[in-house]
Amino acid sequence: MLAWPRLLCTARAGHTVGEPRFARQRTAAPGDAPPRSPFQVDHDRMIYSPAFRRLARKTQVHSRADIDHVHNRLTHSIEVASVGRDLAERLDHFLRRRGELPEAAGVNDLTCISQAACLAHDVGNPPFGHAGEDAVRAWSLRNPHHFDHPGPGVADSRRDFEGFEGNAQTFRLGYHRDNPRHGYHNLTFATLAAAVKYPWDVDDPRAAATGKHSAFTSEADALREVAEHCGLTRPDGSLARHPVSFLTEAADDICYRVLDLEDALEMQIVERAEVLHVLGRLAGPRAARVRHDDPQAAPVLRAFAIGHLIDAFWAAFVDAYPQIMAGQREADLRGDLPADLAEGMRGVAELYRTIFNDRTKIAVEVGAYETLGRILDALCRCVAELARVGSLDRCDFITRRTLELTFERTYTAAHADRGHAWWLHQTLDFVAGLTDNHAHRLAREIAGNF
Repeated sequence: MLAWPRLLCTARAGHTVGEPRFARQRTAAPGDAPPRSPFQVDHDRMIYSPAFRRLARKTQVHSRADIDHVHNRLTHSIEVASVGRDLAERLDHFLRRRGELPEAAGVNDLTCISQAACLAHDVGNPPFGHAGEDAVRAWSLRNPHHFDHPGPGVADSRRDFEGFEGNAQTFRLGYHRDNPRHGYHNLTFATLAAAVKYPWDVDDPRAAATGKHSAFTSEADALREVAEHCGLTRPDGSLARHPVSFLTEAADDICYRVLDLEDALEMQIVERAEVLHVLGRLAGPRAARVRHDDPQAAPVLRAFAIGHLIDAFWAAFVDAYPQIMAGQREADLRGDLPADLAEGMRGVAELYRTIFNDRTKIAVEVGAYETLGRILDALCRCVAELARVGSLDRCDFITRRTLELTFERTYTAAHADRGHAWWLHQTLDFVAGLTDNHAHRLAREIAGNF
């Protein structure tokens, strides 16, 4: 069903009419380097994106750690991109041996797609990690009056708030192009599809069953547009996953399961013997070389574990490749790992119970509800007033000043008449784009605590 000439789609939102589904410009003066491919552009857009830079101040797992080298979302994403590059290089060699890549495909196309998708995979996550997602959803359910307003699309926006999901926010930021202030990247459809783990929107029954989806109501049509251009639409109308998305997800799984343990050890949340035992299970045969009384045992085992997991996930991908290319696979590759690695993964899950029950982490997560709730209360009240009067200058004093504090006057004035639903999504963009520090500071400012 799936075919690589379509899977390597270079189209972008707003630039799809009349474009071939796979095209490259190779014109260059003699002696000059060839121009960047569209997928290299995707990679560079992510690297230089303000939304990507802000990940440096967003929680990965350990909030507000006192140790500077504990992972944040930025360092995590860079490491995921490194593993994603390794897996994509293997995919490139695999496909070239099989003769499945189109003739125009560049030698770095798959690695650039994979790295860009890996760099993008967390840009939609709000401050405070998954607690931030829960805080937005819980606030929405507790405050339905903020959505009791007339106007097209407000009811849809309410569903997006109540089902807020970092993956859907990532797709939103990656698809659009009209507001780079919030981190819109206008990525190629190939890169967007490679970042989609859940090929359905918030209204799909699978979203209710799993709590996961990759598109809000506002981007439901966009998700289908991307799928159609990449050849991912099944005969029954449902959407298949892009093959590279399985490798993007595998790279994320490898990094957060291994490296979060090392962080927890540095912060003395878990016992060293427990971490070394679990890393040894993941490291494969080379673990026997490592003496547990060596001070460097943990980083050495971590390196061995990452390499062993890359090999295992790649083998699982190759085995599943016919099913993936038939558009029949939705489940991740973890279920196909060998028994010893599956057992090691279960050991990681056991340690995560200790990590997530750490008192500092619990305190930050509880505080996230108050912090984000205060910001959402203020902003949603303000955008309702703005939608009602249709002009920033006609808003009351506190509404005007709050919007100027958050969205800035020039931006708000230029878009004041865009409608309530549009502004509700701008609110989600703003809140999801906050760093942990900025969210704390803004909540204090709104409350008058300077």
